Amino acid sequence: MAKDPAFLYYDGDASKDMSHMSRTERGAYIDIVHAQKKFGRLSLEIIKKVLSKDFEDCWPSLRLVMNFEDDKYYIEWLEASIDKRKSFTESRRKNRTKKDMSNICSTYDNHMNNISTTYVEHMENEIENKEVIEDKGGMGGKEVIPQMLNIFCRKMPTYLKDQQRDAPELLKIAQIITGKNLPTYEFLEEWESIVDFISKDSFYMSFSIKQINNNIQGILQKKYNNGSKINRGNTSSGNVQGTGGY
Repeated sequence: MAKDPAFLYYDGDASKDMSHMSRTERGAYIDIVHAQKKFGRLSLEIIKKVLSKDFEDCWPSLRLVMNFEDDKYYIEWLEASIDKRKSFTESRRKNRTKKDMSNICSTYDNHMNNISTTYVEHMENEIENKEVIEDKGGMGGKEVIPQMLNIFCRKMPTYLKDQQRDAPELLKIAQIITGKNLPTYEFLEEWESIVDFISKDSFYMSFSIKQINNNIQGILQKKYNNGSKINRGNTSSGNVQGTGGY
């Protein structure tokens, strides 16, 4: 049986681990995540090979968030996530041996179709005006959200994206900034400016997209000098969503 490449990435746990780290140290942390997924618990020798020339600078910060047992280091939440995934995969494998495979394939296809349909309906129902807006010849709405995610990942190269998880959060961010309309391609320039600000801010730079949505008002106020330039859509009415914390 092929090795399962997937596991649940808990961005809250990872963000807590990386809260005290520099950008270089956060990149090293993600390298350790990948190495532990591939090799399991890591000896100091393997960690040195993984981090290479960055070991001396990054290891003191990484060591603070890693467990040590039987002469090997590991990230506790990651090990638990990988073990949970293994248990789930094994249970699914056993179930498949008891069922007709053709029926499973049909069920899986229906499941995936339902996910796709539900996601599209979610995006459309979130918008008061469900018509796709065209601006300067460009399509708006659902076509813009993947571009928002690409921009974010380009600015935050260590971020582990998940379109199904991140897309609804990005849509909410776009609605807050543009005022409940489906975003157009013109909005992407402003979004890139916001992400560029986030990538350079010591407090927000380690936030997940969900955390950014939860804190978008504070981010905009900080970027635009306490909100002096925030006057579009719902941002001027006091009804801005996403003022919560983590």
